Amino acid sequence: MDVAFNERHILAITQTIRDYRKLQNIDSPLFLGMDTHALSEPAFASAMEGLAANDIDVMISEGTSYTPTPAVSQAILRLNQARKSGLADGIVITPPHNTPDEEGFTYDPPHGGPTDSRVTSWIESKANAVLERNLDGVKHTLFAKALSAPTTHKHDF
Repeated sequence: MDVAFNERHILAITQTIRDYRKLQNIDSPLFLGMDTHALSEPAFASAMEGLAANDIDVMISEGTSYTPTPAVSQAILRLNQARKSGLADGIVITPPHNTPDEEGFTYDPPHGGPTDSRVTSWIESKANAVLERNLDGVKHTLFAKALSAPTTHKHDF
């Protein structure tokens, strides 16, 4: 699922991913990665604000803040190997296949691969409803607070 970056969109999608995780009983860490595109850092900040406010354990890169997309998938697969519960998933902030001034926000489910169209449609529909409600019910905190939250963890991708 790729979406052009907009802080409101990122907050709505992050809240919706939290709701999806809850429905699917996904309760292990969410791996959060980003590439080097211009809007990756503000999208990362918005995502962290929402994830921390929702008490989601988030694994972010130690050292450099940039993470290759395949590294997030590998981290999900490694953690979920031989597990039936306590599964992890991820979000990658990456460029969509559109213009360079847009930024993508991709959800990676527990199988570590691309999200299927059914899940993408569900997330898009629910996130659009959140936007129509002017973000009513969306939790977020300050970025500095999110980075120091007890649910934020460093990971060597």
